[in-house]
Amino acid sequence: MQQLWDIDLLRNEKIIEDVLNVARGELVLEEMLRTIKERWAKHELELVKYQSRGCKLIKGWDDLFT
Repeated sequence: MQQLWDIDLLRNEKIIEDVLNVARGELVLEEMLRTIKERWAKHELELVKYQSRGCKLIKGWDDLFT
């Protein structure tokens, strides 16, 4: 508790508020990335050769948009 008094919360309120806002933003990003990772982990992409050019395309990509 003494450490809280030592940093003078009222005098450093703006700095503490800024740090908390950054931390909240990082938490939102982490949760969003976790959700994206979980959603895409359930999908398997099938690649097919495109003509004879040596590159591949995603087969059935329309299903991904639904």
